[in-house]
Amino acid sequence: MKKLIQKHFKKLFYLSLIGLVLVFGINFYVKSKTNFLIFYSENKIPKNKVGIIFGAGINGDKPSKYLKDRLDAGIKLFKAK
Repeated sequence: MKKLIQKHFKKLFYLSLIGLVLVFGINFYVKSKTNFLIFYSENKIPKNKVGIIFGAGINGDKPSKYLKDRLDAGIKLFKAK
């Protein structure tokens, strides 16, 4: 019985380890491939005619905190042309 538990524990441990490596590996890959598309300054954003503001939920009749922040950033960029 004890060996059976140890055997399954090892399998679970290795599967968990593989899962963690996959999650962090995919995250690193996506970040490295899209890093050039992330801007931290409005001066560095290329000029565009169109912008997309993704939603983040509405609480009652008010935007959620995340949506409000996104809308405020969009308004700021619109005013900066």
